[in-house]
Amino acid sequence: MASSARSSGPRASYLRGERIGRYEVIGRLGKGGMAAVYAVRHRGVGDFEKTLALKVILPHLVEEQSYLTMFLDEIRIISRIEHPNVVQILDAGEHRGAPFMVMPLLRGRTLAACRDRGAAPALLAGWLAEVGQGLHGAHETRDHDGTWLEIVHRDVSASNVFVAADGLARILDFGIAAAVGRTTSTRHGELKGRFSMMAPEVVTRHVAIDRRADVWSLGVLVWESVTGARLFRGDNEAETLWRVLNATVPPLPDHVPSAVREAVEDALVREVADRAPTTLPLAAALEAWAEADGGGVDARAAWMSATFDDLDGPAALEPEPPDEAGSVAQLADRSEVTGGTARRRILLGMAAMGALAGVGAGGWLATQVAPEAPPNAHSPPPPPSEATAVVPEPTPAAATVEAAVEPARVEAAVIDAETVGDESAEDEPTTAPDASPPASPPAGARRRRRRSTASRRAGRAPSRLLDSPYSTQ
Repeated sequence: MASSARSSGPRASYLRGERIGRYEVIGRLGKGGMAAVYAVRHRGVGDFEKTLALKVILPHLVEEQSYLTMFLDEIRIISRIEHPNVVQILDAGEHRGAPFMVMPLLRGRTLAACRDRGAAPALLAGWLAEVGQGLHGAHETRDHDGTWLEIVHRDVSASNVFVAADGLARILDFGIAAAVGRTTSTRHGELKGRFSMMAPEVVTRHVAIDRRADVWSLGVLVWESVTGARLFRGDNEAETLWRVLNATVPPLPDHVPSAVREAVEDALVREVADRAPTTLPLAAALEAWAEADGGGVDARAAWMSATFDDLDGPAALEPEPPDEAGSVAQLADRSEVTGGTARRRILLGMAAMGALAGVGAGGWLATQVAPEAPPNAHSPPPPPSEATAVVPEPTPAAATVEAAVEPARVEAAVIDAETVGDESAEDEPTTAPDASPPASPPAGARRRRRRSTASRRAGRAPSRLLDSPYSTQ
């Protein structure tokens, strides 16, 4: 692959009418830190024509072995999963040395966007039930020879669930998923995923990670979707990790069916051996709630159509670059991406060690300083620390180029791999909370952390390390 990339070279951007393999480019839907996604057209015999989404790795990462193997691992893992609640890969190939994957062009929004628009609890329960079913399907997946792949998603969140116009929820982004035979592996001291959704054993690594880590993350997602509050997220990464390991989980409010409350409690048990072994019990309880309160798939599809009036329009495409030279200029950020990622891994490793040290010191500090009241669940997310300094170039928000694409309005159908500790504002629940978030770490420790990071945070705008290439929010 490397020799092919050197001889012809992958492109930084493709214009309308150009081809990526056998697919004709209609326009670019978006670009993240690892890949770009295009709306493409595939034609065949008998006037066959299909509009699809194509995700191709960015050219400056083709020679970066860790990113290349991560992208290929994602292709391999998703291609093995066959479940209606998991986004599918229809084709994969290589163009000018750059691998790509082809997926359905979905119309809809992320679960986070649906929560923001005030979807009723029964509708949310229906989508969350499908998330549990999709995760179970992934967990049970076997390779062609019958080998159990032991897939663990490791990044379950509201922005990694896509709700399509048909009312179904589909799980996205297996870029950092664990699986048997995966080429890339998480190095010692490295944390991948959203800290506030991580299971405790993912942080401590005191036991092997298995599907029960996704059971925990689903429990967090359900708790936050029902209450409208963040369960473990703190003012910074260290505080968030401390809360994941130590904070008490408040019970869900009484209006939630008892079967759902009990299933969430079973999912949020810190001792892995005592946690629910699969996502099915929680999925079953959520499905029963949805069906009892009018949250079936037809009702969900009707709500999507009534709430988002642009689902049948043309796809929102990014403006085309003025010329190829301008597109190739994007290659200049190669050293910043790779170097920044290395710096981020070091800093996040330090944050994790600090949080673990706080487990032992927390008890003593609690006897010396009275704890502060928990932060307001609706307060805006804090600016990122120095560890989040490297971000992709923002996608232009102004004028979009409309093309005759049907189906349309694509959002977040794939999220780039290695979303390291990223806490997207899109994941923030906005409904009024019925339960209080758990207590924060001791006040003295929090004040010391604020003083040590205040100078670095001053004047820094919120940012994300890797955005979804499909994101149009």
